[in-house]
Formats: sequence, C-alpha cells, structure tokens
Amino acid sequence: MMNANRKIKLTNTILFSAGILFFITSYYQLQLSSQQSKTNQNIIGYIENLQNDIRLKSAKSFEWFPIDATATQLSENDKVFSNINSHAVIKLNLGSEILLKQQSLIKIKSPHSISIQQGEVSLKLKKNNQILDIYLGDKKIQITPLINSEVTISDQKTLKIDSGKVKVTQNKRKLILHKDEILEINQTKKKQTLKIISPKEILYTQSDKLAVELKHTETDLKVDLILAKDSQFQSLIEVPVSKKVRLPPGQYFWKLNNQIEKFKIIQKLKTPTIISPSPSEHIYSYLKNTSVRIITATKNSKLLKTLTHFSLDNQIISEHKFIGSQSQLIVEPGKYYFKMKISDSFIESDYGQNHYFEIIKLDYHKNKPLIIELKKPNQKVKFEWNKKAKELSVFELAKDASFNDIISKKRIRSKNFTHITFPVLGRFYWRARKANVDGSFEQLKPRQIIITPGPPPKKPKALPRLKIKLKQKNSSFFSKLLNIIIPSAHAAQTEHVIINFPSIDNAKNYEIEIYSDNKLHKKVYSTHTNKTRFKWTPPQAGIYYWRIRYTDFWKRISEFSKASTLNIEISKITKVKRPTKKKKTVITKTIKPPTEKKLQYILKLAIAPSLIDFTETDTDQIKVKGEVYNSIKIGAKKKYITKYFKNIFLNYDSHAGKVFENKQFYIRHLNFGADTHFYNLSPAVLIKQISTFDSTGTKISNGSDLYTASVGAKVSMAIKVGKKHNLTALLAFYAIMSKDLSIELDYQYHWKNDFNLILGLTSYKSDITSAQDGINYQYFQLFSGLEYQF
Repeated sequence: MMNANRKIKLTNTILFSAGILFFITSYYQLQLSSQQSKTNQNIIGYIENLQNDIRLKSAKSFEWFPIDATATQLSENDKVFSNINSHAVIKLNLGSEILLKQQSLIKIKSPHSISIQQGEVSLKLKKNNQILDIYLGDKKIQITPLINSEVTISDQKTLKIDSGKVKVTQNKRKLILHKDEILEINQTKKKQTLKIISPKEILYTQSDKLAVELKHTETDLKVDLILAKDSQFQSLIEVPVSKKVRLPPGQYFWKLNNQIEKFKIIQKLKTPTIISPSPSEHIYSYLKNTSVRIITATKNSKLLKTLTHFSLDNQIISEHKFIGSQSQLIVEPGKYYFKMKISDSFIESDYGQNHYFEIIKLDYHKNKPLIIELKKPNQKVKFEWNKKAKELSVFELAKDASFNDIISKKRIRSKNFTHITFPVLGRFYWRARKANVDGSFEQLKPRQIIITPGPPPKKPKALPRLKIKLKQKNSSFFSKLLNIIIPSAHAAQTEHVIINFPSIDNAKNYEIEIYSDNKLHKKVYSTHTNKTRFKWTPPQAGIYYWRIRYTDFWKRISEFSKASTLNIEISKITKVKRPTKKKKTVITKTIKPPTEKKLQYILKLAIAPSLIDFTETDTDQIKVKGEVYNSIKIGAKKKYITKYFKNIFLNYDSHAGKVFENKQFYIRHLNFGADTHFYNLSPAVLIKQISTFDSTGTKISNGSDLYTASVGAKVSMAIKVGKKHNLTALLAFYAIMSKDLSIELDYQYHWKNDFNLILGLTSYKSDITSAQDGINYQYFQLFSGLEYQF
C-alpha cells in the first residue's frame, strides 16, 4: 500500500513539473515569434511618450502586451490601446504625430492611414505631409494640412480644428476648415445660423416685474435686436447691452434681423395663507374619524383652492379641492403633511409653505386618567364628543372633580368639539353636558386628564460636515488703522458666512459652539439663536469643529451633538486691471514730467520720546517733570474728494510713565478731522484721557481718569526740498473744555517703493479749565518712524 502511494505522488510531481516547463517554453516561443514577426514587417513609427497603462497588439498576435518603455517600434496593422488615466504619443515616419487619449483604440494601417476604433485622438500634421486617410468604422475621410495644423477626432463623430487650416475630403465632397470649426462626420461644414432661442413662450412671475434675457444663437454677424409692446414695433423698449431687461406683465414682440417672435408675461396668483390648522398643531380626539377645519386667508374667496396631502418624500397621496375661505376634512388619526395653491380658469399660484398637523387618538379608561403630553406651553388641545348636529352642549373644564373650580365653560350648538389652551400643567376634569327639552342638562361623569410636558429633549444628531470657500475682505481705512492699534481686530478681515443647520422638532432655542481643535478645548465662537442659521466670521482658514444643543419649550436643555468638521477656505480678492487701449502718440521735443502716484491711504507709526512738564493744582500742587521714552504716535489719512474736503485723518498720541513712587502716569490724545481745499485749513475734534492724582499731606495716590473733548482746527504747509525730501509745518489750536496749542515740524524722506522715513519735532501746551482742581501740561517731543502710502 505504501509503495502504491509513493508511486502516485511521484507521478503527480513529474506531471506538474512537465506542465510548468511546457508553459515557460510556449510563452518564450510566443514572445520570440512576436519579435521575429516585428522584425520581418516594415517599421512605420514608434511610441515617443507614454503614461500609465498602454498596450500593444501586433497583426499576427492574439495577445495584448503592456508597453513599459518609450521608443517601442510599430509595424503595419499594429493596434495600440490606452487605459483609464493613460495616454501615448505616436510618431509616424512620414512626420505625423498622434496623441492617443485615455480609453482610446487605434489601428495603424500604414504611415499615411490609421483607423480610429474608439475614444478621442489628436493629430499634429505638418504642411508638407502626405494626405492622411482616417477610417471611422465604415466611414473614410482624407485630411490634407494646408499649413501646420492640429485636429481632434472624438467618438468617430466629430472633427474639430484646434489650430491651422486643413482640407477635408469625404464622399467626393471637399471642405476647407479653419480654427475652431467643427465637422460632423457625413455632414457638410457646420455653418453658424442666426436663430431666436428664447423667450418665445408664456412666462410667469409673482412679482410686479420679471427679469427677461433675450437669447439667440452665437454669430459673428451684426445683430439688429428690437423689443416692443406691439406687433407694429411702434412702442419700442430700450434693450441694454447685456440683453437683460425687467418687464411688467403683458405681451411683447421682439425682432432679430427680420425674424419676429412674441412672448407673454403673466402674473401668477399669490400663494394662499393657511390660518388653521396652524403649523405643527396637535389635535387630540377620542373618535375614529376627526373633523378638521381648513381656514385660509385669501382676498378672493371665489377662487378654487387645492389642498394637497403628500408624504415625507413629497409624493402626492390625495388632493382636496374647495371654493371659499374654509372647508371640512374628515380624517383618521395620524400625521398629515399638506400644502395649498389657488387657481382660476386660466392661471394658478405656486404652492405655499409646507404644513403638517397631527391627530392623536385618545383611549378613555374609566378608572385611569388620560395623560396628554404637550410639546410646548399654551398649546391647544382639541376635545370632541358625540352629539347630534343641532343639539346644544355645554363644555366645562375644572380643576376638581366636583366642578367647583371651573376654569373654562362654553355653550356649543353647531359643533361637537372645542379647543382649550392650557397655561399650566397639572390634573384637570372635563365634561360635555347635553341640553334636555325642559332646559336642564344631562349630568355626565367627568373625565380626568393630566397635562404633562412631552418627553425630555434627546441628543441631536451630528451636524453635517461643511466645506465653505470665502474671500478675504478688502480692508477699509479705519479697519487697517484699528489693526495697528488693536492687533486682535485683525481677526475680522474675512467676510462673514451664514451657516444653516437642520431644524429640530420642539426646539425653541439653539446653542452653537465652534472649536479650533478636535478635543474641543479651544472655543473660538458660540452663539444662541431661535433660527436654524447663524452668521459667523471665521478668524482664518482651517478646519474647525462645531456642535449643537437645544432648549425645548419647557426650558429643558439637551446634550451636545457629536462635533462635525467645518472646513474654511479663504482666498484673497485680486483686482483684475482692464487692459488699456494703446493710443498712437506723436513724439515731440517736449518731455512731460512723470505723474505722481494718486495715493488713497497713508499710515504713519513713530516712536516719540518726550520731555513732559505736568502740573495738577490743588493745595499741595502736584507736579510731574521728566522724560517719557515709551511715547508713540500713530496717524492715518484717507483720500476723500468732495466739494469741500480732500482728506480725512485720524491721529493717536500716547505718553506713559511712572512717577510718584512708581505710580502710573499717562496722557492720551485722539484727534480726527478733515482737510479742506481752503488754504489747507482742517477742522478737527480732540478727545483726551489724562491720569490725575490725589494728595493727603505728603502722600500721593492715583486718582480717577479725566476725559475732555475740544474742537479746533489745523493749518499745514508743505515744502518740497528735493526729489525725495519734503518738509511739513503744522499749527493746531483747540478750545472749549481745554485750551491746546501745538506746533509741529515733519521731515519725510522717500525711502523705497511706498515707504517714507519720517523725523520731526513737536511742541505742545494744554490748559484744562473744566477740571475741579485745574490741570496744565506741556511737552517737547522728538519723534522718528515710518510712513506707508498705498
């Protein structure tokens, strides 16, 4: 037995080894025959360039071989195929070049003949090339390049001239095609025709006017377009260059090179407003079928109303039509989604807003109270009972079973239901008593109900992942100045975005949080809103994480949802300059001086060490005299050309130091105004903040801040010393809450591009008369800094 098993194993091993050897030998011979056939055939071209998956099949081979190197030779009747995301450049010996795009198949019949069997192919043809035969299925075309040209053939259907000029011969018809012209195979040259496209039908609008664009086929011909209110074109309407015009309802005629079309604008009926049932209303009923009254608010009650009941996926389930302002529906318990439109004999409105109401079936039990869950306070609850049409009933609602404390009582004849609003929660008792013939009322056993809030709020679903592209705002003059004074203001340099999120049933308010990290430690924004959208200005581009929670109508707060990503991409706004038309100029001997750049803004920053002499007058006469080295001057100016003004400016000066045993001391000036055309006179307002001190004997302590505001003017004079050098002298004076006089001399040196180096001197004197104790100070200042013009 053992010997037999060994013989079987030995036989299997020999057969398996022989099979592998036979496969290797066959594959080698197949490759060898392919190479031999390649050498025996005429070489008509080669593959110059390739990318990704390119395959070759020779005429005498049954197998496709992948090509992994350039300079692969091609013979007659070879086929080349390009896979997805692949392409190849084929060079033929006669000079033609073929670009084989992705998922394309061609057969190279000869150096001057190819067959395009699939996909898209681009041809580069030289002027002196031989006629190229192109086979497209059972069709044949011949291409003769008249100049160096590029041609694209797509899906065996169209031939497009990308550049140059070629002669195409098909079915003995010869065509000359130029750049951007397209030839449909088996058709003549495509000619551009002039036709009216739209409007030439009935247009509808709900507004007083409708924006209409007059469209026609593209053409190089001169277009004579005329729009009128009558067919004789007597009452003409001016058409802008954009061919967009706003028109009121009516009939119109327009003519395009003697082609006349007409269209009519009809104003739609306004969408109806549904009063009852209100959106999201819940109706509680003991009955199998409940009567729901539909009440609408429309000016013309004689129009036909269509109430459409539809499912959540907007599929129509049923339609109810009525005329008048109200109608009755008999429906079973459940949730109903509906929308409404109105119509007359010729026109109808759009559908109004989507509504839904829900009928909740109540099961009454004699021994157990009925529990009704309200989704929000003051929600209406509908009570129904059995009665005949004209019977008189009295509905009563009380806080006690004996009905001593009645909170609602109604006499009802035509209806068998009523709505009650519950301002508070708790246990109540109700009954509907039928009137007898003798005037008495039938006594019924009261029914007990408990009004409670609905279920507590659930954790919201995760918010959608959003990707938002924004543009960087063009910073205004004052925002740029604010960024210098308060760097945190730079965070508002991008445009805001309005973000929408899904609504949540029973949500009264939403709380949204945005974080810059996925661990939710760094909060960048939070807000509360009662709408399903909010406005946010992202500080910068990047990925943020946002989540939401809500508060229901019973002031109960849900958990936060899972955080989702909020990807913000910010691109800068670049102004595209329109090319100016070159004008022919006549050269003369006079040379015009170069025009100065028209400045829009000037920003200035300087360090200004000062010598300050400060006096606060009271019994002990507090005085400060010394040097302050951390003083700064910040200035900004914006071009503002009007009849009376040419610039507006804003300047800020700050002096700070420590005096009186390290007590903090500061003087801050904020000065703004406008430069006029009248002798460089500039009206201005000066606002000051000054520290004061209190004294008790020989002890000094910080007092309160003193604020003053004064009105005055500045007078300036500029002197140009050289090509890069300027001097400016400035005199300023102010009055009302303080008297101020300032003399300043500035020197500017044009450094490079839009930057100037500045150096200057300031002498300033102030006397504040509005202070209780009186304050006066003066300082001499030397400053240097940088000025940027743009």
